[in-house]
Amino acid sequence: MDRQSRIIYLDNAATSFPKPPEVLQEMLDTYSRLGVSPGRGSYDLASQCEQLVHTVRQQISDFFGGDGPERVIFAYNSTDALNTVIHGLMEPGCHVVSSRLEHNSVLRPLHYLREHGLILLDLVPFDGNGFIDPQDVARAIEPSTRFVILNHASNVFGTIQPVSDVGRICAEHEVPLVLDVSQSAGIVPIDMGVGGTGSESWSMAQPQDYPRRLEAGTLNTLGIIGLSAGMRYILQRDMANIYRDEMSLARTLRDGLASIKGVRLYCAHTLENHVAVLTCNVEDLDPEDFAAILDGDFDIATRAGLHCAPLVHKDLGTSPRGSVRFSPGPLNTGGDVSAAVEAVQAIVANLK
Repeated sequence: MDRQSRIIYLDNAATSFPKPPEVLQEMLDTYSRLGVSPGRGSYDLASQCEQLVHTVRQQISDFFGGDGPERVIFAYNSTDALNTVIHGLMEPGCHVVSSRLEHNSVLRPLHYLREHGLILLDLVPFDGNGFIDPQDVARAIEPSTRFVILNHASNVFGTIQPVSDVGRICAEHEVPLVLDVSQSAGIVPIDMGVGGTGSESWSMAQPQDYPRRLEAGTLNTLGIIGLSAGMRYILQRDMANIYRDEMSLARTLRDGLASIKGVRLYCAHTLENHVAVLTCNVEDLDPEDFAAILDGDFDIATRAGLHCAPLVHKDLGTSPRGSVRFSPGPLNTGGDVSAAVEAVQAIVANLK
């Protein structure tokens, strides 16, 4: 038996794994038939591929309550998408509101813009349970505020922020709200009402109509096919069922870890308004060593370090080493969680 078939993967906050077999099969089958550049040629296959891409845009718009397929843009990843939004909305001298919970995909471009004197920036704090206060956002908004950008669900704590309340505040001030939904999309309901030759090759300027103004070159057709298949997988299993199952695993994991003397959990007193992400440390054990032992001795994959959220760990007092994150996903089982708890128990026992 190879190691991949034995590993207990608990790093779904980074990316889901393993992928559902039906999603992988559809990607392979469809791309084998339509693996051409969509809409870049006048032949039938290119037109069929372009129609497939448009259909997926509509599927995504429907899934997230969008205003239409033309405003669905395919980015390289969440970091690429967030940077595009930040730099697209930014105006020299404007003010931006964000939080200390953010991932570096938000913090780094905002920090760069502030350091170069292009924006003013306020970062609202989070409380001991890992939540921001919407009124802190309200107090931070100024007449020059260009947008508010927040992590919908923390990639460190799993806490789901009160974005509906923040959205109402932003609407009252006529300020756009941008959400990083990397941890929440497909797990909890999201309504966007609460964000050959090339095309127009004769023009020296980038096309200004959506979505083409933000999509240069050949699209990642294979990834788009997979996205479509993945959304169907979620709908077939039912998002509420996936969330229920993941949170059941998270509660069992939280209770098991909390029962072990020497394990410190962060912002997990209650798992109300959470996704299945838990962060902890073991006393007298470096988090990198903790994760390495879980991997090397028990074949359990977790994530150690600062989780690309340095301000979170600075405020927690866990800098510079960070913590270990467990994030079960839709294909994990109760047996996986039990094995993880037993592994941590064994590690702590060996420290004595």
